[in-house]
Amino acid sequence: IFESSTNVEGLLDQEIYKGYVSNLDPSVQEYDLRRFFESFGNIVDVVVKPKESISFAFIEFESVAEAEKAIEG
Repeated sequence: IFESSTNVEGLLDQEIYKGYVSNLDPSVQEYDLRRFFESFGNIVDVVVKPKESISFAFIEFESVAEAEKAIEG
């Protein structure tokens, strides 16, 4: 699912704990991301933004600690 060029960045504030995932293969679906990121913590929401060549997504976690764990990989 994830290639070496996939980037995960944090967009953290006090109420929303989201990670931004870029450079995804266009075939990646919400289910794929949930399965991959659930090992880091409880996922509140996954939003995939498909594009023709490279997609991106936002993964929202229940806590800042879980989001930071995912960002650190």
